[in-house]
Amino acid sequence: MPTVLPLALGALVGFPLGLTGAGGAILAVPVLVYGLSVPPHDAVGVSLVTVGATAWVGAIDRIRAKEADVKAGLALALAGMASTPLGAWLNTKMPEQWLLGSFAVLMFVVALRMVRGSRPSRDGRAPATGSPDSPDATDSPGSPDSTGTVRLVRLIAMGLAIGVLAGLFGVGGGFLIVPSLVLLAGQPIQTAVATSLTVIALVSTSGVISFIAAHGELNVPLASLFALGSFGGLAIGSRIGRRVSGTWLRKAFAVFVLSASLYIGARAFLG
Repeated sequence: MPTVLPLALGALVGFPLGLTGAGGAILAVPVLVYGLSVPPHDAVGVSLVTVGATAWVGAIDRIRAKEADVKAGLALALAGMASTPLGAWLNTKMPEQWLLGSFAVLMFVVALRMVRGSRPSRDGRAPATGSPDSPDATDSPGSPDSTGTVRLVRLIAMGLAIGVLAGLFGVGGGFLIVPSLVLLAGQPIQTAVATSLTVIALVSTSGVISFIAAHGELNVPLASLFALGSFGGLAIGSRIGRRVSGTWLRKAFAVFVLSASLYIGARAFLG
């Protein structure tokens, strides 16, 4: 197998993750399928290794810097790790056409969420802190959602959903994790991003184990090259991301993901 192409395409996956803080994993499966001609079911396993390894690199750095909320992250991660075997099992039962078609729908939803998350308010300004659309929004102290029990239950429910997605599609679920931590755990967006990496790392690790148990094998050489390339893309994207408007970056990436979802959906159902 050529070495350069998997490294380059892996960097393509890691680059937007470093650039925008989310979304890179959603590209892994289509890049593997259409860029390296990897069968869709095998691509999910390689994607899980890449997502998990890249997230571990970022998570260890954030935990050392004490930027992550480990307790909230563990609530999500433990629930996600419990449900990834279900997603991995569903992956073995779903026909390739429907696997790619469902993945296209997931990408479409991700793109819309990213556009909505970067949209300014009606007066042209970013949503104010504390507003429902603000990344720093939290529940008011008197609301039912402010109780620790309700938030814990919601975090566990979201973790279960994230685990199924990880096992089924090979994604980390960051587009669900970050808003969950902001709205349900009351975390600032910066803390949520750091905590999300920890959750993705743990859930993806569980996903890899579940994938191997369900499929019996994993393309380790390809996964290693792809993950190594992703590390490089992550580093480059992080450097550039500090110098460019985050809102502009997320909008641009959302357009890219939206275009990719339409392409994959057309290929899956129209041939």
